[in-house]
Parts: sequence; C-alpha cells; structure tokens
Amino acid sequence: MFIPEFTDSGSGHFSPAEITFLGSQPDVATARLYRSGEKIAASEEGAWGDIEVPAGNADCRLDLTTARDPSDWAYGASTRTSWSFRSDTTTSESRLPLLQLDYDVPVDTRNAVSRAAKHTLGLSVRMQDGMAQPRGVHVTVEASYDGGRSWAAAVSARKGSGYTAAVERPAHLRGNA
Repeated sequence: MFIPEFTDSGSGHFSPAEITFLGSQPDVATARLYRSGEKIAASEEGAWGDIEVPAGNADCRLDLTTARDPSDWAYGASTRTSWSFRSDTTTSESRLPLLQLDYDVPVDTRNAVSRAAKHTLGLSVRMQDGMAQPRGVHVTVEASYDGGRSWAAAVSARKGSGYTAAVERPAHLRGNA
C-alpha cells in the first residue's frame, strides 16, 4: 500500500506525517487492516509499505486516520478513510485496488473557504500510483454542516475525467458553517 497521508491540490504533491516542528504536536497517520473482521496489521506510520496477509479469499477493510496539530492547521486538520475490498491468494506481490480520491476545494492560504453559501469542488478518482485508471466509478457527494450528525446531498456532475460537486450551506445556518 502506498497511500499519501497529506496531499495538496498540486499534481503529485504529498508529504508523509511529520514528527515535531518547533514544539508543535506530531502528525498522526495510523493504518489498521482487518481481514474477516479481525485486525491483522497495524501501522503508526500510515498506509505506506508492504503488508503480507494470510492466503485465501476474504473480506477486508483498511482504515486510515490522519491528524495534524490543530494550532497549526485550523481547518481540515484530520481525516478518517476506510476502504472495503475482497482479497484472495496471489502468486506475486500485488497492490491493493484501493480507490484514491483527489479533491480541489476553493480554500485560501489558511485552508478556509470563503463565507459564500455555495462552493464548487473538483473531484477525481484514481487507483494507487502504478495501477490502471478505475472504470465504472460512480461518485456521490454529501456535506454535513453539524459535525456529521446529518448529511445533505450535493449536486454532482461528471466533468471530463473527473467530477464537480456544488455544496450549498442551508439557508437556516448563519455565519461560517
């Protein structure tokens, strides 16, 4: 697995979790791999490296959690991503077919969106580097304005090889949602 934990909107720009910098909190990048519901591997260095799994067909799930020091990163300071997939025996090393989502959010240098009610996001879906482009992908975008207690569908559309999604803050919410 070679999944960059921290990326920017530039093509191919990423960084691994950093240790401490001038007294800030260290970055967090943990990965947990489950096979048939049982944890079979764990890493405190993210989902970057080789992991050998037992032979045989099984349902698997990979969970990746990242976090950065909130005193340095006021917005977008943490992520939680899960992939579910089937695994089976191979005769050689192979990368897992884990979809990667790259998104382009109109943020400023503080990683904050403007106070406008509506924003258009750019999205692209790909496989891990070195793998063929995925086919048959369908994208659904939802936004939460209350910390994840409820979700609203965004208007999304295919645009070239990627997608766009329009998210609009509900009228009853005031201020910076």
